[in-house]
Amino acid sequence: MLGRTNSWLISASLLLACACGTEEESLSPVEARAGHDFAAQVEGAPAASKGGSGGASNKPIDYDDPELKCYRFTAFNSPDDKAKFTVPTTPDFYVGFNVKVPWTGTQYIKSFRSIIDSKAALHHWLIYRQLNGGIEGVVESTGAHPDGELLNGWAPGTDDLWFDRDVGIEIAGGTVLQLENHYNNRTGAPLLDASGVELCVTPRKPAHVASMSWVGSDSMVGTTATGTCTPQNTEPVRLLLSFPHMHTKGTHMKVDLTRAAGNVETIHDADFDFNYQRTYVYDSLVIQPGDKLTTTCTYDSPVRFGRGTDDEMCYFFSVHWPAGALAHTNFFTTLHGPNACIDVD
Repeated sequence: MLGRTNSWLISASLLLACACGTEEESLSPVEARAGHDFAAQVEGAPAASKGGSGGASNKPIDYDDPELKCYRFTAFNSPDDKAKFTVPTTPDFYVGFNVKVPWTGTQYIKSFRSIIDSKAALHHWLIYRQLNGGIEGVVESTGAHPDGELLNGWAPGTDDLWFDRDVGIEIAGGTVLQLENHYNNRTGAPLLDASGVELCVTPRKPAHVASMSWVGSDSMVGTTATGTCTPQNTEPVRLLLSFPHMHTKGTHMKVDLTRAAGNVETIHDADFDFNYQRTYVYDSLVIQPGDKLTTTCTYDSPVRFGRGTDDEMCYFFSVHWPAGALAHTNFFTTLHGPNACIDVD
């Protein structure tokens, strides 16, 4: 089933009739359109704002940037780029769709918008920057990404993301991105899917370059999992947003920020719903050198760590700037890539 293809259809077209958060028609693996003032024009989208400074939003921002362009990266079947991917009935099936970005020079991601096609099949998607290149096409995925840098992701309920005008994620021309889709098709028959993500980018360098980090724990005992992250930052880190991720047994997540002086601030304390994995936006949360983040996940029955839907996870995915500052090099960076801060005491 898994093959490879090196031909990509890149069509420049103005697609202004799609509705945010809805199921959409089949798309080419990479499809481009003009992005200027897109948020204000999309049918059914909330009204766009001018945004703030140094942060992010789950509501559209009008960038007033004529150089902004948007690209859709969606699941595809090989070797026919236009065909939707055929999702097997294999439980917890992971697959990667590798695409070389169609732009030259450095661009900065300003927004992520989910494109959800087969809700019956898709468990979540993640999109990575492949740090060591990689072949283009459809590739098998184990769920481990030692050479991948996580850029963003989606699970049921996760909001779309817009950075403020002075924030963005840097992506060089020629970079290979991997859209990793986790499917859990339990319908008893193969399904077709073209889910993925739309990225809007600009060549204008923002004042703040951001990235996403894995925070949480891969260690579970009974009905709980706890991990402490001591980032190796030497300067303040601005936390823009997070989205907690567990599976079906997850019931609650708490994240404490222990300051270097010893005082503790609870920055997240909420019940978890697998079918509504919402995004949390922070206005002015800063992590200082010497601070620690402790994530505690609670489950309704004993669990084990694993990538399957019936296994469990405990992640507090965190978008921040400066890029790469919320990380600690240890064993877990060999699983999750360089931007990981997991189980560090």
